[in-house]
Amino acid sequence: VDVVSAKGEFLGGAIAPGVQVSSDAAAARSAALRRVELTRPRSVVGKNTVECMQAGAVFGFAGLVDGLVSRVREDVDGFGGDDV
Repeated sequence: VDVVSAKGEFLGGAIAPGVQVSSDAAAARSAALRRVELTRPRSVVGKNTVECMQAGAVFGFAGLVDGLVSRVREDVDGFGGDDV
């Protein structure tokens, strides 16, 4: 997430693992999980292992981004409105 002023100045940012990296890490670190194709999940609640991994990766990443944007709005002057 990059934070850029209205004048186009880079103010800073946050680096976080992406959705594919997170999914791959879960598969690599668990003997029971395999790498899955990332597609838009039908629901946040999966009904099988593949759907659960897809939901966790996609909706978990969406929550990460939402959280970072919320914190930027709270912590950085000039970013409290809907322009973020």
